[in-house]
Amino acid sequence: MLRDGLEDYEYLYVLAGGQPQVDASNDADAQAAKIITGLTSYTRDDDFIYNLRRLIGLKNGGEIADIPDVSPPATHPRAEGPPGNYYVNFQDPAGEPSADPLIVDGREYLKIGWADYDNDAGYGWYSSPDAHWMTQYLSSAPNLLQASILYSDWGRPATFEFDLPNGDYDVTVSVGWQGRSYAHNYVEIEGAVFVDDEAADPYLVRTERVTVRDRKLTMAMGIFNEYTMLNYLDIEAAPPTADFHVDVTEGDAPHTVHFTDTSTNGPTTWAWDFDDDGAVDATEQHPTHTYTKTGVYAVRLHVTGAGGSDELLREDYISVRAAAVRDLRVTHAITGEIGGVNQLTVTLQWTPLSDAVTTSVRYCEARITEVNWGAISVPTGTLMGDVSTVRGSGPYTGGARYFALKSQDAGGTWSPLSNVAFWPAFRLYLQNRKEV
Repeated sequence: MLRDGLEDYEYLYVLAGGQPQVDASNDADAQAAKIITGLTSYTRDDDFIYNLRRLIGLKNGGEIADIPDVSPPATHPRAEGPPGNYYVNFQDPAGEPSADPLIVDGREYLKIGWADYDNDAGYGWYSSPDAHWMTQYLSSAPNLLQASILYSDWGRPATFEFDLPNGDYDVTVSVGWQGRSYAHNYVEIEGAVFVDDEAADPYLVRTERVTVRDRKLTMAMGIFNEYTMLNYLDIEAAPPTADFHVDVTEGDAPHTVHFTDTSTNGPTTWAWDFDDDGAVDATEQHPTHTYTKTGVYAVRLHVTGAGGSDELLREDYISVRAAAVRDLRVTHAITGEIGGVNQLTVTLQWTPLSDAVTTSVRYCEARITEVNWGAISVPTGTLMGDVSTVRGSGPYTGGARYFALKSQDAGGTWSPLSNVAFWPAFRLYLQNRKEV
């Protein structure tokens, strides 16, 4: 075990670049945190820890760019799906309180005693044979949950595990004994110390947010030869955090966008507003939406989960422009005298717009814009809308020549100006965008 531990440390050291620094994050942190905060379940799963070490070795050797987000498989159905809320009362399951189910403030509590961890139950203890577990029920306690007490009568540390989905949880733990003071209570959950060798006089109730990465909430309890008087455990899913991305943020109308939900902490419902008009447009997790009108749109996502809700608004996120030819290009060009005049003859190609009825092509010595479009030369007559190539000639005295086109639909509406192609560089420019 010592050899394996040193090898694991060496792997993580190399993964961190060989130069770990205090309070500096690195590629090893996420994997190390998984191992440390879920230590018991990770080290018990030989196949998993072997695979994790293999992946770190591949990363260190440059054979893979990133380590996949891996975790041990679930051992209980409760650990599948999104995070939820779970409540545990530590007591003699056959003793007081005897209500079955045990409902307190609308919450249903599992009555859990000192039994060893059991895969079928999905919870239990890892403790030494001499733990000598004891329970007590105090009718004088301030409430039903703090009336129940579970402790090791010989003061032996122990580890409790509870199977549940990965995610963030707000966990509340209570320790203490009504009418008594015990000076050395200790509780650590998922690497976070809730009660640190402290006196409960008579009770301590602490809440912290923890992250479960191995589908098991792990709680370490007790200090050797000292009492920790455990009452109850509330495990409540933290609210989800809304997030999303799209495959493309801009395009010509009609513009179809595929939205991918990347929200964390297990949302179970989604409400999408694709134009921030206050109306819900979709409730799927990963919807598709087609924008038919030009404009710049904000997108809002509202998610809910067991722990609450969250909302994300992305302002000016989707840009939809009027359709225009974007692939105008010079495919062939030649200069020479025609009738005693030096001429430039070019062949242009493009993809016609689906609604084009007619198309007009123009050229100029200067870059063509919407402003100068009406004043520049027309090398050809009006073309039919489905034409995709044209060959034309014009006088040429040297230098660059720019080409552009517009199309009209059946209603007489002109399309925006196409990208501008020019000769002799044969480069492609996109309207109002940098050269590509």
